[in-house]
Amino acid sequence: MFGGKIILIGRRKTMLLMNLVGSVGVAMTLVQNLEMLLIGRLIYGLAVGVESVCMPRFVEEYVPLRKYSLCIAIYAFAINIGSLYALTSAVILPKDTETQALMDD
Repeated sequence: MFGGKIILIGRRKTMLLMNLVGSVGVAMTLVQNLEMLLIGRLIYGLAVGVESVCMPRFVEEYVPLRKYSLCIAIYAFAINIGSLYALTSAVILPKDTETQALMDD
């Protein structure tokens, strides 16, 4: 929605700003409240969306043109490996008995 507009301040500044905004969103999800969880996830999602627009352009500026396609492929691969790691780590985590007890009541 606003990634194209915010990137006008510069790609590096945009990435730093979105890292800060994403950190605030993640911190909000740590509050034991459903509304804060949803708002924090929304803020984090917006930050990640802007980063996904900004990062390929940033790589394009700083990497020699002959190596651009390799670097973008590595970037895309790393993003997917990170997502795979996050999803599979949820399977390994122990069962949350407190939440399950609250849901059973």
